[in-house]
Amino acid sequence: MCITEWIQLGSLVVAAVGLIFLIKYVEYTKDIAEATFKPAIIVVQGGSLDAPPHLRNIGKGPALDIEWEISGTGKTGKMACLEVQTDSPELRGVLGARTFTEGALKAATDKSTLYCSYRAVSGVRYASDSVYEIDSGRFSTTFRK
Repeated sequence: MCITEWIQLGSLVVAAVGLIFLIKYVEYTKDIAEATFKPAIIVVQGGSLDAPPHLRNIGKGPALDIEWEISGTGKTGKMACLEVQTDSPELRGVLGARTFTEGALKAATDKSTLYCSYRAVSGVRYASDSVYEIDSGRFSTTFRK
């Protein structure tokens, strides 16, 4: 190979590496943009053990088409939208800790879960699972896509 062919080959390799980095950059930018408007819903307890809980959007974007269900109870509900850093109305038909205890007893465990599914403005669907632990009387939430 002569020097010109080596230079052309080197230019091709540099262009290919640059293209790979550009593709990675676009993917990272998409992830950052998505995270900028991503909703995240948790369950917040009412003022007392019998007070109905409500949902709170602690994310960076509004949550749309919200659906929730409490394991073992048959209790479900829907909401159109939950704005950033706001709480929903109380969950209808949910009698605080009593409802979650009922769900846990039916499942023969010491936990009951409120499953919540919602959509971001981008159209991406997200979900959160808020587990109520009867012993501590607290919720712990995990998020998934």
